[in-house]
Amino acid sequence: GMGGFQGLHLGFDVLITMRSVCFEVAMIAVALPVAVALDNGLVRVPWMGFSAWEVFRDTTPQQDPHHSLSESLIRETADAMVDGGFAEAGYTIVWIDDAWAAKDRSADGALVPDPARWPNGMKAVGDYLHSRGLLLGLYGDIGTRTCAGYPGLKRPDGDFSRDAEQLASWGVDAFKVDGCNADPKTMDETYPALGRALNATGRPMIYSCSWPDYERSSSYPINFTKVRDSCNSWRIFWDVQAGQYANTQAARFDCVAGYLEFAASGSTEQAAPFSPSCPGDWRSTNHPAPTDVDSMRGAAGPGGFNDADMLPIGVNYTMSGGRVVPVKAFTPTQARSAFALWVVLASPLMIGADVRTMDPDSKSVWLNRGLIAAHQDPLGKQGVRIRGNATAPQVWKRELVNNSLLVVVYIPDVVPLRREPPAWSGPYALVYSDAQCPNVGNHGQTSVSGCKVLCEVKPGCDAFNYGEGGCSLRACPANQLSNPSWADPNTTSYRMASAPAPPGPPLPTLLTVGWGELDLAPSAKYDGIELIYNTTLGVLTGSFSVNLSAGASAAVHLSPHL
Repeated sequence: GMGGFQGLHLGFDVLITMRSVCFEVAMIAVALPVAVALDNGLVRVPWMGFSAWEVFRDTTPQQDPHHSLSESLIRETADAMVDGGFAEAGYTIVWIDDAWAAKDRSADGALVPDPARWPNGMKAVGDYLHSRGLLLGLYGDIGTRTCAGYPGLKRPDGDFSRDAEQLASWGVDAFKVDGCNADPKTMDETYPALGRALNATGRPMIYSCSWPDYERSSSYPINFTKVRDSCNSWRIFWDVQAGQYANTQAARFDCVAGYLEFAASGSTEQAAPFSPSCPGDWRSTNHPAPTDVDSMRGAAGPGGFNDADMLPIGVNYTMSGGRVVPVKAFTPTQARSAFALWVVLASPLMIGADVRTMDPDSKSVWLNRGLIAAHQDPLGKQGVRIRGNATAPQVWKRELVNNSLLVVVYIPDVVPLRREPPAWSGPYALVYSDAQCPNVGNHGQTSVSGCKVLCEVKPGCDAFNYGEGGCSLRACPANQLSNPSWADPNTTSYRMASAPAPPGPPLPTLLTVGWGELDLAPSAKYDGIELIYNTTLGVLTGSFSVNLSAGASAAVHLSPHL
């Protein structure tokens, strides 16, 4: 049951035909006035690829040779992407994320690939990816150390040229640069300097930055003109999480719901109540200053795009503490909604799941050819929300070439969580995750990084992430604790408000989108195709209507009827 859109399903043969038409239309060369972007000629449309981080994290081959970041994983992933049709569909970057390096630089200051992970070195990995028609993506950090504690790019002399030359010598095609262990005030100088060093190598490298996200979280104003001049894509908001922190399947969509609010408003405060399982502190009363959403959206275009992060469509496990932990990130309906919304937002599309074992339904979402054609539209404009909010039906509009539109209609189904005074339905206790807690199994309190926390929890308590004063905490219901008697006394001010029970499944909602809302001429005729389920809507005049259940979306492609 895919749920969602209520309409005719025309078979796969029609999908192929529609795809060829879409591509003929979409690939017509057009001269477009665009803002000047990073001068490397890359990313004229949002990039597409795979990231190893969400599932594999920093798991070592010694912990699990089949589920760890390593040469064998990357080779198997490359084979699966080619053999499974992902590469042909456009997913060409295989991104190796944090933890690829040895813990320290060499004696002469070079970055060293961890020999336990890459026995033949990083160039051999790049050579294999290139032989399969794929691109090598790698990860770095602008600070002294990466987020997982590996060597960063910061040097006392501020010179990035040696690292850039080393990346080029390995055949790196795309470089993602994080911002841990660095001062956000310096990022509008250090990130552009690194970009210039990458360009100076003469090897084209897609440059993916994180600097706007770090500036946003520190309430520093973001100069999107400078970001766009310096980067091919840039992260601007929290990480999307699959299952590490969320404690219900429905909640795992909340990172997407929170990002939609930020993309529409620029307000972290507005997004936070809908993202309780994302790393952002959803209960904080000290939110960062709002981001100028018009500047953010206007910066997107050929050469550079706002990156909404990977999507965990198809995730059925993640690695934690070297062990395989089963999770299920999205329902089939949520997966289709998330994919369509990332397309209308013109975000890069990054597969955050194990493509070697992906289920056929999730694979069909990633390989939706009609939506991919819209995603790769050469106009490169980011969509805008023209109706709705986090709890009301939403309509998003993205302008495409040849006076066409992509209109995504989405019915939210995420229940907000709120910061409240003590009127809790708890009791809840705050705990560190097992890997961080030095005192698991002992009653009472322990101090970790200056935070007094309670440290006993049943292994099955997969709880909300919560940050307070720099501490990464989780909150567990008392009935999930091994000994609930001590859950109450010292955690009152931190207890979590539980969300109201969601209502039963609502009846499908009929939603109509009129031409006036889309800024179209009232009498104009458009050919309509719903792209998620590949349904031809025929020639439309004045409006279209879709029947959607909670959590579902419709993605309607409108092209002028000739």
